[in-house]
Amino acid sequence: MKHTKEPWEVIAVDDMYEIHSKTAGHEVVWSIDSIDNAQRIALCINACAGMKNPIEEIAELRKQLVWHDATKETPKESGRYLIVYKQGGVVREFVADYDIFEEWLSLLENVEIVKWLPIPKEATDDD
Repeated sequence: MKHTKEPWEVIAVDDMYEIHSKTAGHEVVWSIDSIDNAQRIALCINACAGMKNPIEEIAELRKQLVWHDATKETPKESGRYLIVYKQGGVVREFVADYDIFEEWLSLLENVEIVKWLPIPKEATDDD
């Protein structure tokens, strides 16, 4: 897929918002009258930087990011997990490794909501 190189940025010009490429000599990529739309376009392009096929890669990431109800199931394989719970009216989140997940869950009291999702391995690599 060929497009103007990222990163893109939004610059206000008169009553329009121009989307510029920072690396292509500030080439104007697009001009639009909505700051919200201009910012969304630039953010989406920047978030997809380096992806060979953003549609396929985002679809695969969405498959991996499925919330699970911890009262019905717990992780079955090693890895890291994002855990979100509500206790005393306060929503909290943290990352836990597989080996402490069930122990942590058993220690909680007065928990209203507990859900978790696996963090893709690529996101936890230090390489």
